Amino acid sequence: MEARDPIRSLHHTCQHPCFAFKGEADASWRDYQETGLHLTGEEVLDWLETWGTDHETPAPACHT
Repeated sequence: MEARDPIRSLHHTCQHPCFAFKGEADASWRDYQETGLHLTGEEVLDWLETWGTDHETPAPACHT
């Protein structure tokens, strides 16, 4: 059985897309806590439903 290099293993783990996503989510949460700016789930879904249609709309503006 091959020995595992703990430093290399840690580096590989930290590069996993889930860790990048968690970092982005944490930053978004901190930003929301500081500013209160957000979109509701319904606003996002309404916007996404326009994607790929003749009536595609720009992203809605965040609000408090």
